[in-house]
Amino acid sequence: MNRSAQLAALTMAIAAWQLAGMYWLDSYLYSTPAAVWQRLVEWFTVGTPIGSVWKQILTSLLESAVGFGVGAIAGVSCGVLVGASRTLSDFFGPLIRAANVVPSIVLVTLLFIWFELGTSSKVATVIAMVFFATFFATFSGIRDVDARMLQEAELFGVGAVARITTVIVPLVATRIVAGLRSAAELAWIGAVMAEFIGGRQGLGLLVRYGEATFDATGVLAGMIVITVIAVAGKVLLTSIERWLRGAH
Repeated sequence: MNRSAQLAALTMAIAAWQLAGMYWLDSYLYSTPAAVWQRLVEWFTVGTPIGSVWKQILTSLLESAVGFGVGAIAGVSCGVLVGASRTLSDFFGPLIRAANVVPSIVLVTLLFIWFELGTSSKVATVIAMVFFATFFATFSGIRDVDARMLQEAELFGVGAVARITTVIVPLVATRIVAGLRSAAELAWIGAVMAEFIGGRQGLGLLVRYGEATFDATGVLAGMIVITVIAVAGKVLLTSIERWLRGAH
């Protein structure tokens, strides 16, 4: 489906929603596009019930950015170290896989107990989600490297550290970049989810406020803001990934 068809379908869906909300559906429960648009205009001109919408956006972006940076560095580093060592892989691999299957909601709850309701608990949530995504992308990429290439490098006297930096990492660079892109999406989801569960600021709290006050319009408006930022970030990260693939 081309862009024109997608735009036409979206326009028809919005028009159908508006008409349904006006004549058939309970607008209090389902809202309407016009009401959601009016709420968005109100948020960006007057403010939200919990403060400036820009403050909520910046809070969510900051939490996801800090968590992504720390989690990505830790995940890629551990993925390289564990993946490049058979001994470490056999010992730590199963443990990290076991930790990764813990449901996110359980992990978030535990982090709230450890770090309370401040910013640290949101950042810790993002770090955990990003760590596992980047670790497994790096780890699986390294484990798929042809062992013969490593053996040849060893025969030519290439040391362990040099094999990692000059052979392994370049071969799995695209896998690492793809993992980082997926992790960036998880960072945004993790930050908003943590704010919804126990935040004091942020877009997640804004959506939770709408849910607590049975304000369907507010919930939908918050979802739109979260989605627009997520889509913009995905487009940016995809462009960066394509550029890096081309450079590589």
